[in-house]
Amino acid sequence: MCKMMVGEEKNLEGRGEELLVTYIPNPYSYCQFPILASRIPMTNSNCTEFTSSVYFLDACAFYDSDVILFYEQITGTIYKEGNHSHADQKTWTRIHAGPTSFLTTITFDWLSKSLYWTDPLYGWIGVISIMDDDVGMYRILIDENIQRPHGITLDPFQGILFWTDISQTVKIERSNMSGDNRMILISFGLITPYSIVADVLAERIFWIDDGRDTIESAQYDGTGRKLIRRIVHAVLFDIEVFKV
Repeated sequence: MCKMMVGEEKNLEGRGEELLVTYIPNPYSYCQFPILASRIPMTNSNCTEFTSSVYFLDACAFYDSDVILFYEQITGTIYKEGNHSHADQKTWTRIHAGPTSFLTTITFDWLSKSLYWTDPLYGWIGVISIMDDDVGMYRILIDENIQRPHGITLDPFQGILFWTDISQTVKIERSNMSGDNRMILISFGLITPYSIVADVLAERIFWIDDGRDTIESAQYDGTGRKLIRRIVHAVLFDIEVFKV
């Protein structure tokens, strides 16, 4: 499994059901399961298999609009899957082709309907609206004083973008959603922070550092750093926030 994604899908009674969505490379498919299930069966009913060889490295969901967004590594393409909850009505749209690196990650602003992504090969952060009729028109948001951006997350309520930069000086930064007012939050005690996520309720960021075998957290301004857990000899790839 390459990506974990927590979302909510409405059941027939209109109540929300928290789901865990994962991508599985063999066979090429993605699956979703009730996150609190005591046992997760791998059946055709909760998995969608693709007819061609694809490798979805990252994904994010916008359940109010029944949309899932994917970054596909082999072709370097970002796709939008519409009508996600209707198996016989799903649509696929290519949002952008061009992210070039194995390490590209994406995040979604569900208020402005904008998708942000990192490209560590070109050393930039891009943004594109998924609602525009002119699909493919994107903007390079940040490309100065940044080398290998990787993990990316945001808080659309406060208009803050966070990302990790695995460069000569590894760091975690933030800016507003337009890329202005940049601030270095943490620039020490980091090796390979591959993934980062924002807890918009607690106003904290959480990240995994594969090189340090750690899961850590800090406040939005970089203070109050905490070691959540150290998992020795683990391969830490992704992190999500879920509250029961």
